[in-house]
Amino acid sequence: MSPFDFVKDLSFNKCNIFTSENEDAYIPIIINRAYGYYSDCVLHANQMNMAHHLDKQLQHDFFLHGLRKRKRYTPWHKKVVNHELECISLYYKLSNRKAKEALKLLSREQILTIVERVERKE
Repeated sequence: MSPFDFVKDLSFNKCNIFTSENEDAYIPIIINRAYGYYSDCVLHANQMNMAHHLDKQLQHDFFLHGLRKRKRYTPWHKKVVNHELECISLYYKLSNRKAKEALKLLSREQILTIVERVERKE
């Protein structure tokens, strides 16, 4: 059982699938983050973030009885990977923060040369 099964159950099914056997699968931070994406649930998620010390059963019951029944789905935001930034970081052995600064200073031709050299090494 995954935390997203709980999110689906708390949002739409309302079957109360939380038991002592599957308590370990209930990860409050994941549940709170999932509900943080919905405008009608963000206040509930914030309340549970502030009450993170509560028992998992209490947090589950808060969402079970506090959220109205509605089908919710939103894809999670993923980090955007900048290939040129990675190549500059590898080429000059820089951190990502310093590679971003270097990216601003380099010309387009220099960036393409660096990308080509890094790809050749791999």
